[in-house]
Amino acid sequence: MIRLDPGRTLFDQGDAADFVYNVTAGTVRLSMTLSDGRRQITGFMLPGDFIGLSSRAVHSYSAEAVSPSQLCRFNAPALRQMAERVPGLEHELFARVRDELDAAHDQMLLLGRKSPREKIATFLLDLAGRRQRWGERPDRVHLDMTRGDIGDYLGLTLETVSRTLNRMKRDGVIALPSAAEVVFLKTEVIEGLAQSQVPARPG
Repeated sequence: MIRLDPGRTLFDQGDAADFVYNVTAGTVRLSMTLSDGRRQITGFMLPGDFIGLSSRAVHSYSAEAVSPSQLCRFNAPALRQMAERVPGLEHELFARVRDELDAAHDQMLLLGRKSPREKIATFLLDLAGRRQRWGERPDRVHLDMTRGDIGDYLGLTLETVSRTLNRMKRDGVIALPSAAEVVFLKTEVIEGLAQSQVPARPG
């Protein structure tokens, strides 16, 4: 079991991909450093998510704890060998990799085809759905990440994220009890914004 305090790095972009990790508590941020030095966040991993399932020899991104986090660590070659022997495990791991590809596809749509309001709505709805798997309320989202993190994930500035959230609050779509809490007041409006311009995913 690995325990990470907020801000601690699990591995850096370019490190050898010798291990696969399963998040059991907390939130872990995945990010890439672009050629011009800018940071692009590619995902936020929550309990139940795997990190490092790619077959690449080195990590194409960095992983850093956003909140106090715990992870189980598996030797990557040993895990692949086990998957060949244990019925159902290989299929499960393949499904996880497919989910990663789907998430990358969804992010491309977020970055390229949506307005800031639609991006924020999609992000909040997705996060609420993922957290609901662990018993959290579907109409309330806890944000471990900062506004700057959200901006780096959605391709927005920190100011745009803050301005969009405040506008949604003024419009009565959400409430913001604190900087880390978002309450859905008009879920149907959020769902409508999230579905804008996004083709339905097959299956």
